[in-house]
Amino acid sequence: MFGTPFLRGIDEVGYLRGRHLLTQALLSALVVVFYTTSQSFVLSFTKPIHFILFAATFLQMLIVAAACGWVSARLDKSIPWHQNVPHRLIWQIGLGVVLISMGAFMVINLLFYLSFGINLRQTEYYSRDFTVFVACIVCINFYHHILYLRSVNKSANTDHAGKALPIAPKTLGDELLSSFAVLDHEEQIQAIHIAAFHLEDMGNKPKLVRLVQWNGKLYTLKDHNSLASVKALCPFLFLNVSRDHLVNRYAVQNIHVVGDRKYEVSLSVPNLDTLAISRDTYRQLQSVIDEMGGTGSA
Repeated sequence: MFGTPFLRGIDEVGYLRGRHLLTQALLSALVVVFYTTSQSFVLSFTKPIHFILFAATFLQMLIVAAACGWVSARLDKSIPWHQNVPHRLIWQIGLGVVLISMGAFMVINLLFYLSFGINLRQTEYYSRDFTVFVACIVCINFYHHILYLRSVNKSANTDHAGKALPIAPKTLGDELLSSFAVLDHEEQIQAIHIAAFHLEDMGNKPKLVRLVQWNGKLYTLKDHNSLASVKALCPFLFLNVSRDHLVNRYAVQNIHVVGDRKYEVSLSVPNLDTLAISRDTYRQLQSVIDEMGGTGSA
């Protein structure tokens, strides 16, 4: 239904799949039309006019659900949830709820004014029906977040060939919520906020395991003295790109061949744009690049 070249490669989660759009539009139209009448919810089904309004509202909500799905899919590409939750939440509410709600109201108001000479701002629609309409849009966006979490958990439990892994003690959702205790900071830091770990040489002293957040803040781990122990806690989320660096798989942007048997990975990690990698690591990261929709140079 929506498998056009324009959308191919954008909606990886499935927000714009027909069954999701029809479910969202059907439930929203039922609530908007039959719940907001002056009669009880059951008695409102006895008036034929309500079914005409339901058909019109269903088409309207189908368009709205598609618009919300497109916004969620585009934001997944530019501001993934796992990178910056507050930043993504602001954009999701601003574009997926406020902008779409106001845009839809302006269109509906214009249609009523041109067709019937009615200004909906002076009727009960603005204070009653529109409130329920916005609540439905909020629910659609929340439903999209559930689809996103299901998608990342499914990805964590399959290999790159699309086969289910025989053992999956933790899902990606579990790993994202894993916490790390650090020095000079009272609260533990969840993995969802971490871009990378690296070892810092202290001369004659043992190396420190340093944590780098997406916002660039740097901390020293309390309870881990090796990258191996961090990797054991979050085996899917963090990748070994070198002996001294462990990076979030979503920080990997692309890989390059920079010379004879010389390879490099580009990262979206603060103060760590590129790293030299081995040929074996290059091959391993190629599948991650393909999975994340990035580009690698041969």
